[in-house]
Amino acid sequence: MNLDYIIRPQKYVQQELFGKEYTEYYSTENLLFFDTFIRWQFNENLLFYVSKDFSCLLVSGFGVKLSKKSERLQIKENNKVMFEIPFFKLNTVAIFSKGVGLSSDLLEEFIKNNINLSFHDYSGKPYALLNPINATNNTILKRKQLNIKDSVEESNLIIKIISGKISNQISLLKYITKNIKANNEQNILKLNATKNAIEQMNNNIEKILTLEKNMADIEETKTKIMGYEGTCARIYWETISVLLKNKIDFFGREHKMPTDIVNTLLNYGYGILYSQIWKAIVLSGLDPYIGLLHTENKGKPSLVFDLIEEFRAPVVDRTVISFIMSNKKIKVEQGFISLETRQKFSNKILDRLETKEQFMGGKYKISDIILLQARNIVNYILQESKNYKSFSFKW
Repeated sequence: MNLDYIIRPQKYVQQELFGKEYTEYYSTENLLFFDTFIRWQFNENLLFYVSKDFSCLLVSGFGVKLSKKSERLQIKENNKVMFEIPFFKLNTVAIFSKGVGLSSDLLEEFIKNNINLSFHDYSGKPYALLNPINATNNTILKRKQLNIKDSVEESNLIIKIISGKISNQISLLKYITKNIKANNEQNILKLNATKNAIEQMNNNIEKILTLEKNMADIEETKTKIMGYEGTCARIYWETISVLLKNKIDFFGREHKMPTDIVNTLLNYGYGILYSQIWKAIVLSGLDPYIGLLHTENKGKPSLVFDLIEEFRAPVVDRTVISFIMSNKKIKVEQGFISLETRQKFSNKILDRLETKEQFMGGKYKISDIILLQARNIVNYILQESKNYKSFSFKW
């Protein structure tokens, strides 16, 4: 039996997704913590994906049932057991469609074993996460998280996170171009564009770090940080567009209903990463709705938006670009990315999260580094640590 993934045909189609309710999935009023829009192929097949180490399970398909049997999670179809996974191996379960049933015994087991359970709509947008009732009962931490708002300490934390994000974007540009030789006009153009982009982005990092020494007006400091970050984002995506030229059409980052392959893959990858970030924040005792740089709005976990910044480039952007470069043809069916492409890409994202990177004097899985960073924010807020160091991947 192939342990990487299992696919079984299913004829059931949720017709309402193609009717009047279709547009409601793109309503900004209903966004929970997914800050961009994606379109994905709705398929007629059940999809089970199990990562190689059994830590992650992705499930979609009407009529699937997940239940508890002794110390194992069972996946059933028509009351027939299709697959079993020991609870001690599981870390994340993600539900990607309607019609998936879960038993109350199973939910209790998830809580006991700290297994992350997230629910996504058919496009991949997460809308709920299972949390234990006592997940955020640390009132002292929550008060201090609120008290740090609009303070010098908060601004310093924002500076570290955003400068770390830009640094990782620079590292990714270096990673993409490290094997490009200046042996033709097209390659020279790519190398020059990357060199200029890195120089400009480094200059903006220096400007952000300078703000740490002069913070007379907190709101003005935040505005400047957002300005520098926005400038770097524009430069970064323009350079990515140049590097992908002649491989695939990509004209820059789109945040609303993207139709191109690159943006769709990016948004789907961010959806998986958001669940990991949210889980780490909850497990560390932080309140996901009390943000730093991102403002608080009803139903918007702003801290998830903040912490994800330093992980976007090394986890999702890198995976998307490598995926595009290594695939001769990404299949599109009826205007949507195919199920086969979705399978392969999900595999790559989960593998990347399980990749080990150097951090804090050791080598850890990226999924563990995310949790470490959430706890480092806790230590900073509680003043148990005077400094926060952002995660930087080695290119």
